[in-house]
Amino acid sequence: MRTVLTGALCACVSSAAFAGAPLLSSEGVASRLTQPTFVTFDPADDARMFVIEKPGRIRLVEDGVVNPTPYLDLSSIVTSSTFGGMTGMALAPDFATSGHVYVVYPTGPG
Repeated sequence: MRTVLTGALCACVSSAAFAGAPLLSSEGVASRLTQPTFVTFDPADDARMFVIEKPGRIRLVEDGVVNPTPYLDLSSIVTSSTFGGMTGMALAPDFATSGHVYVVYPTGPG
């Protein structure tokens, strides 16, 4: 595993996925995202990357292409002030069959 830092975006990626690290640069995928805060990979497919956007969306990136429809959009309930926003996620242990994700975000002031 290697850690790739690009601004506020931190990704832990396998060596196979690391070959695509330029995708995380400001000229690559990150340029098509709104305030990315976290990234993780589908354990079954290194070509599928889930990226959290601070305003409350999870975007799916497949083979370097950002899906225009968010995988999950909680922007209507996420407070994304200076210290807020969606900041973390984890894939459920049975993600391959359930598709469930766990997310971290504030829902109100303070």
